[in-house]
Amino acid sequence: MSAAAADSSPSPLDLGALMSDAIASAAQKLRAFLGDDYAAHESALLALDVIEAQLLSLPLRGLRGLDDAHVDAEVRLARNEWVLRMDAATNEVEDVVGEMEAEVGRAAWWCWAAPWRRRRCGSGGREEAEVVGAWLRGDAGNKVRMELAVGRLAGVYVQGGELFGDDVVAVATEVTDVSPTSTTDASSSSSGTVALTEVSMPSSSASDE
Repeated sequence: MSAAAADSSPSPLDLGALMSDAIASAAQKLRAFLGDDYAAHESALLALDVIEAQLLSLPLRGLRGLDDAHVDAEVRLARNEWVLRMDAATNEVEDVVGEMEAEVGRAAWWCWAAPWRRRRCGSGGREEAEVVGAWLRGDAGNKVRMELAVGRLAGVYVQGGELFGDDVVAVATEVTDVSPTSTTDASSSSSGTVALTEVSMPSSSASDE
């Protein structure tokens, strides 16, 4: 990599801020596309629950210990490698969400391309969740890729809590300005994450086989 290319690459801290926005946006879109249909999308929605909880308990903006000389070198290396794994997992989820958005766009165009189709689709067109649901049912590979991508991101995100340890509490306090009430909420979110992790991790493991 050239010096110019290295200078243009985001630092781990900047990458954390970019990932935080990307993950929050992807999670919001997935909620809209999948709804609360746990019967049809249990694996993906449980993993999404974990991701949303982790966004609160382990904020990615301004993570400490990535380039702190007071932190053990091996720990710094592990944390920076984790950030890169998070980036890759985030990109994978964004790719799947992008395919869903493209399918919604194609369905909207189909509905409005001819008058008779408009009548068939209704004045508001087809619901996004309906379009995405048909896309997932129409090709089993689409659903598998979606579940694996969301499950992998949840699994990698949870690993960050183990790597950052007590630093997670310091970062969360600084970013959210925790009050006594919100501290209790953060604790409950963290404990809920542990229970959900046991459900989402098989999806992450399945991708490795």
